[in-house]
Amino acid sequence: MGRLKEKRRFTLGKKIVLLTLLMCAIICAASVAVSYRSYSTNLRNSLQRMGENLDRTLASELTPEDLDRYYQTDKTDDRYYKLQDFILDLADNNDVEYLYVVRPNGTGVTFLFDSDMRADANGDYYAGGNCSLGTYVELAGPFAQLTDQMLTGQTIAPVQSKDESYGWLMTISYPVNHKDGTMAGYIMVDISMSEVLSAEHQFLLSMAVLFSLLTFGIMVVYLIFVRRSVIRPIRQLTEAARAYEGGENKGAFSSLQIRSHDELQMLSDAFRRMLEEIDRHSQEQTQLAVREERLETELQLSNEINAAMLPKALTAEGQAFDIRGRVERAHELSSCFFDYFLLEHGRLGIVIGEVPGEGMSAGLFMVVARTTVKSQLRSGLPLVEAMTAANRLLYEIGSGMALEALAGVLEEDGTFSYINAGQCSPLLMRSKDRYEAMKEPVYAPLGQNENVVYQARKVTLRQGDRFFFCTAGLSRIANAEGEEFSGRQLQVTLNFSRGRNMDLDGLLRCVGDEGRAYAGRPEAVDSFASMLLEYRRSSMYFDQCDVSANRDGEARITQFLKRQLSRNGYAPRAIAQIVVLAGELFTLCCWRLKEGESVCLECTVNPQTRSVTLRVRVPLGGRNPLDAAEGMAAEQTARFIRASADKTSFTPGGAEDILTVEKRPEDTVSEGEAQES
Repeated sequence: MGRLKEKRRFTLGKKIVLLTLLMCAIICAASVAVSYRSYSTNLRNSLQRMGENLDRTLASELTPEDLDRYYQTDKTDDRYYKLQDFILDLADNNDVEYLYVVRPNGTGVTFLFDSDMRADANGDYYAGGNCSLGTYVELAGPFAQLTDQMLTGQTIAPVQSKDESYGWLMTISYPVNHKDGTMAGYIMVDISMSEVLSAEHQFLLSMAVLFSLLTFGIMVVYLIFVRRSVIRPIRQLTEAARAYEGGENKGAFSSLQIRSHDELQMLSDAFRRMLEEIDRHSQEQTQLAVREERLETELQLSNEINAAMLPKALTAEGQAFDIRGRVERAHELSSCFFDYFLLEHGRLGIVIGEVPGEGMSAGLFMVVARTTVKSQLRSGLPLVEAMTAANRLLYEIGSGMALEALAGVLEEDGTFSYINAGQCSPLLMRSKDRYEAMKEPVYAPLGQNENVVYQARKVTLRQGDRFFFCTAGLSRIANAEGEEFSGRQLQVTLNFSRGRNMDLDGLLRCVGDEGRAYAGRPEAVDSFASMLLEYRRSSMYFDQCDVSANRDGEARITQFLKRQLSRNGYAPRAIAQIVVLAGELFTLCCWRLKEGESVCLECTVNPQTRSVTLRVRVPLGGRNPLDAAEGMAAEQTARFIRASADKTSFTPGGAEDILTVEKRPEDTVSEGEAQES
């Protein structure tokens, strides 16, 4: 394994060397090519400028008419020889190979002047082996491709060609045109490129050597820099990583010091921080394992507490009530609860509450507080004294914690007494009408203040009345605008037509669903408890009926009494006597009520004496209608009631008054008398 790692390190260094050589070779070749091209271009441009100057100088001495005249005849004159001498001087003084004047014709040219025409010892000109006046030569090579341009008198770009006698030449052409733009001839100069090519070759060789040396020097410096700044730190990091061996040898990284002030130093520092994070993570994992074990224990305990908080279901058969509760938990251990239980003489005790805060301490205090309140209510003490005693006990053991609770007691006759110690006000629905918030004083939570004087609120429930209770968690639900769910929105939910006709469990689920939907975010919903109590006082010997103060109400009372008295075995004549008496009572009370107000009629049958007690609950302003009848019809009705009833009584009250009449129908025989007969 060690040899393999060594080989890999050597391969990495070799790759860096080869890559450096390749980069340097490319840079060297590119530099030589650019330099050579620039040098060659400058030399050739210099030759071109020299040739163009010679052409322009000769063109300044020639006229188109001269060229036309010498082209038309091959005879010479003094002017021709003067021009020829001028051409010879230009060629000799400017070190050119060949200077001549031609006239393009067909696919070739006709020579008019030639720098090789020189005078002999006698002063006669001869053709110096090239072309004399009038000589016609076919164009070949690159010049053949320029015939069309030359015939039109266009400027010809310099032409580079190889001659058998002179070698490589550069030919620069200059047109001589008439005033109308037609071509008269071309001045052409051939310049040898031997020296240029030799200079280019020498320059290329010199630059190649120079750049090779520079490249080699740069490569050596670069490799030394790379080895010291890159390869050596990487090897140090590798050795430190190999020496770490899973966290046993941490001193290698601790002693590693890289001061390159670049990414390698950042990498070294990152490795060091990584080891610190690994150590810290290991410690956190150990702590997390301990916390998970503790949370598992707390979770098991919370499940046991939550299960213990649920009250045992009460059998609704034979009871004057039906009650249901529900806890919506946002955490594993919630600190809210509900409870209901039977007390002496068929009474019902209820408690709903919440301990502010979360965690195991709040949950444990909730268990203690619930048990304390329940035991005090079951002790036989009146509600006020029981709550006072529970408050004092919780204050002694609370250690700053308190229970926000509402506790109440429901009597068999429908009287419900309750004390609100820091909880939400309940909502009451009268005979499937509407839920309305109760107005009662809210006292300090249990255990918060030792010296709290409680007072109970009493409400008389009728058949079908419902009480809705909830903890503060429901009121803390708010939408995106910060508007709370409790209050108007809760009343809207409870007063849906379908909500009023729901069973208790269904309505509690509906409230929870509407609350979560109102918040829109699950994390915005806290734990809360809710409870519904419905009064169902209906038996063979007692029942009640709520009607409106109109003719339809009177008809409903008649049907109600016929059904109730028939269940108890009364004869039709006896039933008629009770119905007539109840009708007169209803009529007398309706004269004092407004249209649409309600009347509650209770019917109680004594199975021993077979007497019937009719009790009318209605707001009469505290005045007995039997004594304060106004008008002849009312007075006759009052006299009839007194004469027909065996006993009458009137009980004034705050919200409602109670008018009671008792009568034993004439043809009714008691069960004892019937057995004797």
